[in-house]
Amino acid sequence: MKNLKNLSIFILLLVGCAGQDRASNISSGKNFVAVNSKTSINSDYQKGQIAKLCADAISGAKVKVEQIISLKPEQKTFDNTMLALENIFADLNDQTQPLTFMGYVHT
Repeated sequence: MKNLKNLSIFILLLVGCAGQDRASNISSGKNFVAVNSKTSINSDYQKGQIAKLCADAISGAKVKVEQIISLKPEQKTFDNTMLALENIFADLNDQTQPLTFMGYVHT
């Protein structure tokens, strides 16, 4: 149990930072750079905003991981542990990539 928690926290830290709700920003008309027809990267950040968005996303992912860890052994299944962790990390990665990119190129 402790190893799963440590592994989960390590992976969250390894992933880096994460994100934001793109749909709400798109509908609000914020400045975006089109990547393809389905994805956009917000390019209009204020100082410190990327770091805050990263911290918020990591906190949200940690809450979800803690929910998995808190399951009793008899409640655990592949779907509500391994698949759930995969989904948490995939979502975090989807949120992180645009922010990580902007962290390197944003002035």
